[in-house]
Amino acid sequence: MENLVKKLKNVILLSFFIAFNCNALDMDETLTFRILKLSKTKRTLLANRGTDDGLEINNHAKFYLTSTGVVARAVVRKISPTRSVWAIYRLVNESEINTGRVLQLKSVSAVKLSKDPTKMLDVPPASIPIDGGGTLADLESKETKEEREDLRSLREGPLNEEESGKGKFGHLDSHLKARGDGGRAFGKKSWDVFSNFSLNSLSTKEDSASTSKVTSKSEMALSFGVEKYFPSTEVTFFKRTSLFGEFEWVKNVSKDTSGGTDQGDVAKTVFSGGVNYHLFTDPFSFDKFVPFVGLGFGMGTDQREYTDASETSFTESNAHYFLGAGVKFYAAFGIGLKGMVDYYVKNQNQTNSQTLALTTYQTVGFRTRLGLTYRF
Repeated sequence: MENLVKKLKNVILLSFFIAFNCNALDMDETLTFRILKLSKTKRTLLANRGTDDGLEINNHAKFYLTSTGVVARAVVRKISPTRSVWAIYRLVNESEINTGRVLQLKSVSAVKLSKDPTKMLDVPPASIPIDGGGTLADLESKETKEEREDLRSLREGPLNEEESGKGKFGHLDSHLKARGDGGRAFGKKSWDVFSNFSLNSLSTKEDSASTSKVTSKSEMALSFGVEKYFPSTEVTFFKRTSLFGEFEWVKNVSKDTSGGTDQGDVAKTVFSGGVNYHLFTDPFSFDKFVPFVGLGFGMGTDQREYTDASETSFTESNAHYFLGAGVKFYAAFGIGLKGMVDYYVKNQNQTNSQTLALTTYQTVGFRTRLGLTYRF
């Protein structure tokens, strides 16, 4: 019985040992990660990978892109379950190291170190000294004041969830329960659903065979749509770009019309599609204002009726486009607000159902649109 208990203990210990080692990152194993923060010298960065992904303190890795090859080599200096701080000791392609950049890392063996000056390679002084002595043999630049400050913060010890975040990379898991999988960033959440509301005063120019005049009208609109982002692309321009489509319910009331008093506060439904480009801030950020510019276009049809002597009805087709700028703000759980000001142009062709006479309208003006959005 005693031998059986000992065997069971050995089996349990062996199982724990195997489970622990299976989680570690194997040599030459690769991971995809995002740079969440970056020091000015580009020698220290925060990544959205940690011990949950098999990383450990003093792991060495090559950072690379499939399109351009190796861009840097670095070592883990601080780590938490879902974040890690890396010290870059060889920077091959500085232009590819930027906040928000998606890279691949490949686990590699450590660079050989030596405390004996006579055995060291003939390279410039080490930019990132290793705790306990020694110098990295493949460093190519001189140490700067900011790098020394970065390293000083890295030597303070392991991070934990209660850290205040006073340093550059403190409080690594600041949103442990957030829907985002990066430091204040929605890593792979690439869809938005949104709703916008607007109430605006627009100007309409009317042209027909017998008249030409300019009138004003008010417009109320409510729209629902979706927006698609591209978090996995390695090209910054496309990563900051999103595509959207929306259905809009519009209600117009004109002060003056060609056929009499407009009953045309009849609801109209139009479809719009377009593209947004996000400026200055990563479009996957939350708890930050995200400015953007947008371009959209669309079309629709309508049947309008007027009360006059003949009770004439009109069939209408229209096309529109708009160009504007706005800002978005998301909370950590995905709910957000958005506002946009755009310049709106709509061209309409209206056909008299009895005489087949054609009247054209062009509606122009600035619109203010406010809405709710949800990232998932």
